[in-house]
Amino acid sequence: MHAPPQRQLCHWGVYVDEVFFLGGLEKTKVLRAFKPHIFFEDQDLHLEKAAKVVPSGKVPYLTKSPLNKPHSHCNQNKTG
Repeated sequence: MHAPPQRQLCHWGVYVDEVFFLGGLEKTKVLRAFKPHIFFEDQDLHLEKAAKVVPSGKVPYLTKSPLNKPHSHCNQNKTG
């Protein structure tokens, strides 16, 4: 899992069993096929389109955020 999203979810006490990262690719086709319970995104462009397909939430990404620092209780190398 990429570090910033993993830290954010861990900070919230949320642990996932599957995750997909599509970079800057358009997300709606994958979301329609995969049918996730929820979709998280940090870019408004992708979030607005995805919200029409699946419940979606914005995860703000700030480089100075304390979430950019590893948390001892979040194992970043954890495998499912």
